[in-house]
Amino acid sequence: MSFDLDKWVAENSKGNIVFSFKGELSETMLTDLLQIVEDKLEDIDFSRKVKKKVYNVAIESLQNLFHHSDAIFLNGTKKKTAKYSVMFIKQDNEGFKVTTGNFVTEEKTVFLKKHIEKINSYNRDELKMMYKDILNNQSFSKKGGGGLGLVDIARKSESKIKYNFYSHKNSVSFFDFSIEIKQ
Repeated sequence: MSFDLDKWVAENSKGNIVFSFKGELSETMLTDLLQIVEDKLEDIDFSRKVKKKVYNVAIESLQNLFHHSDAIFLNGTKKKTAKYSVMFIKQDNEGFKVTTGNFVTEEKTVFLKKHIEKINSYNRDELKMMYKDILNNQSFSKKGGGGLGLVDIARKSESKIKYNFYSHKNSVSFFDFSIEIKQ
């Protein structure tokens, strides 16, 4: 059975949604979407520190979606060109939850699982060291990343990354992750 994207979106869009995006991201859209996030957060009665963390996580999350989503056949399209992404920012009494989803090849799932598990096993100081190590020693990919985005998200949110992979079809999985930013 193939992954049901509509069901996933419906399930994850419940609650007090501050921001949502569903579709294909372009480079020009990133700035506009971040401005929308910033404007929405400005109107919310939460500490400036928490809202800044949410905004920083949103920046990294949108960049990850833009750079690392893989093309798939979607909604009957004839070409494998759709790089579909989803992002929700929810608010509750305790803080915020940023959830993203995108399609990735099966090969990427192996790297992502190992990378996230390593990140989640580290404490704050170890994450700081990992971040500096990646910055100083790792070569960056063609897309500009060296595994830094998820490390930065974990550092700034001070939370563990929750994630899932849902098998879709044609050696592609839907990858979702969520991170909580508490008061």
